[in-house]
Amino acid sequence: MKIEKLSKGRYIKTSIIVLVVISIFGVIFINKSKAKYRVTQSIQIVNGTVNYTNPDFSMLGVKVQSAKGSGTYVSTSGNKVPASGYKLKPLGTGETDSYCTINGTKNNTGISISYANGSVTFSGIKEQGTRCYLFFDLKTEISGTDLLEEYTVNSTDDGCPNYEDAPSVTSVKSSGSLFCKGKDDFGDTYYFRGNPTNNWVKIGNFYWRIIRFNGNGSIRLIYSGNGKAETSGAGTQTKTLGYNGRHNNAQYVKYVYGSTDSTIKADLDSWYATNLKSTYGSILYVDSFGLSTIK
Repeated sequence: MKIEKLSKGRYIKTSIIVLVVISIFGVIFINKSKAKYRVTQSIQIVNGTVNYTNPDFSMLGVKVQSAKGSGTYVSTSGNKVPASGYKLKPLGTGETDSYCTINGTKNNTGISISYANGSVTFSGIKEQGTRCYLFFDLKTEISGTDLLEEYTVNSTDDGCPNYEDAPSVTSVKSSGSLFCKGKDDFGDTYYFRGNPTNNWVKIGNFYWRIIRFNGNGSIRLIYSGNGKAETSGAGTQTKTLGYNGRHNNAQYVKYVYGSTDSTIKADLDSWYATNLKSTYGSILYVDSFGLSTIK
């Protein structure tokens, strides 16, 4: 085979043709690659926000106080957080404080926890291998908000009145129990209707029944004696006493007339001061109608 040496001019021409062909194929290849990339990027994976949790975080233990004031804590079934009646102990280094560990070492740095409505919220967890242990104390004091959360509000379909400007009660509810919502001068109010058995509280060795949760956050109570809850009530009198010893003026039919108390109000105020005020005065007050209300 004869090998022919290309002239300089033909060599340059051939090289240019080869380079052009290579460039054309290169452009085609790059455009195809970009097209694939663009198609891949335009695929919609999910519409909305993806919420995720640390796959290596767990709540290993939940313990609750076995009795008020005791140092004994027992594990809850299935490590479930108690729904109510307890308060979460903050993160700390004490033996019965809530705490977290990171890779087996106690470390609460940057982590915070809160407890409300039967749920615990964690924040500041940034490392895998985080484990948290929670301790709950029994509540020694229960607020009006705590009590309100214990009840399920019934609807008008259940038999509660339909509130507009005033309640419209068209039937007697003498059996069973309803917990209804309405309005008062302060906002939303909740009250019992019928014959409830779950509205008892004990203050100062006396039983009381909750009548209403007022719109200002207070609770209206009625005295029910010092017998046994759900059976006391037959002997709710503290004593037998005339309403007022004076009767020669219409003003004496009032509980308070001017700056003068009726006989019954003076006696009730004395009973309140003797039995409740010194210990429970911070959470109780007596309004102009003589009814005690828990704040």
